[in-house]
Amino acid sequence: MPGGKIVVFTGLLDRFKSDAEIATILAHEVGHVVARHAAESISHAMWFVILLVLLVQYVDISLLTGSLGKPLGEAYKYLLQLPVSRRNEKEADYIGLLLLASAGYDPRGAPKYSTHPPGKKRAQLLSRDKVLKEALDMYRESNSGRGIEGFLKQENLRHSK
Repeated sequence: MPGGKIVVFTGLLDRFKSDAEIATILAHEVGHVVARHAAESISHAMWFVILLVLLVQYVDISLLTGSLGKPLGEAYKYLLQLPVSRRNEKEADYIGLLLLASAGYDPRGAPKYSTHPPGKKRAQLLSRDKVLKEALDMYRESNSGRGIEGFLKQENLRHSK
């Protein structure tokens, strides 16, 4: 939710039985917060509103609310909202997997516990060798008793090389 809030409904607690299962879902949701997806969505919506304000200067407002309104809404949905949503889910999966591993949970269980969006493709993305290897390295380090520096700092180090 905007403001970084995460709500857990009792249905989630009823559906999953172990800490690892619930931690997987929460790590994914925290991934959305870390990546600031709510703010990004608001920003994209604002750009669309600005475009509409500019259109009103040249197009009769009744067209925007009538016959032209539906195609504009569909265009927003298919050209901006859905692609961004899919990308955000993948990004939250990746961040969540690293958070899960750094918290000491085995990341190999994550594909089984994914709840949204459903499908085999998402589980396959979470199981990719490179992503899973990175998460497993963090998991092993977090369980070695040495602790880890944190994936955000490690990620910054990788990009600075």
